[in-house]
Amino acid sequence: MVVYTKIAIDGGWDEQESHMVLGVIYALLGTLFSIIIPATLITREKESRSWPVLLGTIIPDRQILWSKGLAALRWCLPRWGLFWGHAALFCMMGFIHPVALLFLLMPMAGVLFLVIGNGLYWSARLKRTTTAVMANFSVPVVLWGVLPLVWAMLIEITRWDEEPLMIYFNAHPFIQIPCVIYSLGHGWGYHDIDFPVHDYSWSEAGAILALTNLIWMAIGLGFAWRAQVLMRKRVF
Repeated sequence: MVVYTKIAIDGGWDEQESHMVLGVIYALLGTLFSIIIPATLITREKESRSWPVLLGTIIPDRQILWSKGLAALRWCLPRWGLFWGHAALFCMMGFIHPVALLFLLMPMAGVLFLVIGNGLYWSARLKRTTTAVMANFSVPVVLWGVLPLVWAMLIEITRWDEEPLMIYFNAHPFIQIPCVIYSLGHGWGYHDIDFPVHDYSWSEAGAILALTNLIWMAIGLGFAWRAQVLMRKRVF
């Protein structure tokens, strides 16, 4: 509240940078909680020895897994309340264009599906909750942190073409979020979406956001499928 009041006193809410920074911070907090929760769902039952009992019932493996996935989604969504609430509040106040709500929903869904599916996989594969939570950081950190960093360093060292990295940045959810907020933080007027490669119209940006985040969601579903395969192979 102190930060919000200070920005309001300085008249900073009509500047895109304020919304962009807060949006990224809230998205990172939401991702952090979303990484922790799914990784605990199966390992806690392993530690309490109730997991073999659950597998001994007539409930199908798929139903057990997807019930846990939906439970993780239900627990994770409120953690994104600050991210979504900030965007919705300032849309109503006229600082952010309402189409940003739709565009921001797509990277949020991509992140959620990937970390939930990844968390279920590690929770089914490992024995301890702490280890599963630490392992659930691995895929997001590698995909969205280590990989682009190493890639950028190699470009500087070897003088590789940077265009593929810029295209990858177009698919990076934590690049997409500030790009959308910055581009649509001018009020309710029309503005192109400024991505790392170049500016896109709303229809083009929407297609890019939908396609790239469907890829992240598919990766998450792939991890969830592997979790189902491992459920009875790693009971203890």
